[in-house]
Amino acid sequence: MYLPPFEVTVLGTSSATPAYGRMPSAQVVNFHQRVFLIDCGEGVQLQLRKYHFSIQKIERIFISHLHGDHFFGLFGLLGSMQLLGRKKELYLYAPEPLKDILSQIWAVSDTKLEFELIFNPLAGSSSWCVFEDDQISIHAFPVVHRIQCFGFIFKEKKLPGKIIKEKIKNFRLLPYQYEWLKWGKEVVTESGELLNPKDFVLPGPKPRSYIYCADTLYSPDLSKWFDAPNLIYHEATFHETHADRAAKTFHSTASQAARMAKHCNAKCLLIGHFSARYKDIDILLEEARKIFPDTLAAKEGLTIPVV
Repeated sequence: MYLPPFEVTVLGTSSATPAYGRMPSAQVVNFHQRVFLIDCGEGVQLQLRKYHFSIQKIERIFISHLHGDHFFGLFGLLGSMQLLGRKKELYLYAPEPLKDILSQIWAVSDTKLEFELIFNPLAGSSSWCVFEDDQISIHAFPVVHRIQCFGFIFKEKKLPGKIIKEKIKNFRLLPYQYEWLKWGKEVVTESGELLNPKDFVLPGPKPRSYIYCADTLYSPDLSKWFDAPNLIYHEATFHETHADRAAKTFHSTASQAARMAKHCNAKCLLIGHFSARYKDIDILLEEARKIFPDTLAAKEGLTIPVV
């Protein structure tokens, strides 16, 4: 059965500063050919071009928190959208202070955006829906960091089932009635016969979900906001030998990221936000895999399907 694309492309994997070819934090979520950007570290424009994403197709941008390695690339990105003639509105989800920062930058540079930038402030101590339509729901949830910081839940809505042609061929149905059946709605034929979708439709694929667990101290309690994601990204800034440093800076180790994935029954774990002290991140990957074997290490340009 055909599944619409739902995949994550990594643009940046480094923490604090670029190192060893690793760029600051940024990811693209391609959901049903709709482009969402999570975090926007320096160099994000170059990364988007390098990996063949049109900046004008970005629909929504989600900024987890206001540390520079997660949002310093935003100003240039918005400026380029303006220079390239963007007219379509852009939705931005970020902590409230970013709104004032943007206003000051536009003021001192005498810039007036020709497209509507719709700012949605992030705040709160529980998970809440920041966007929803008939395809997807996106929730934000607080994580445990030195400053206000949020993770994001991208959850696919129910997908249509598949008509069993052999069972339906003797009925004369209109196109919309086929659609109703695929979406689980009963249909009344011209002769007055009631068709139950359970008798004529194979169940659709199970909806998929992606969790972006931004910079955070290890906190198993965060899993109360989500369960059994297909893919979870969790920062793994440090090796377990530097657990004290992780705790002091409100970050996590690779083994802690793995424990979180196991705790929330994830299918696959993606680790990233690697400290510049590690030139070779294989030691972090190996550490995580000892606890959670289905772990991948984020790498610039890596695309991971959410399955």
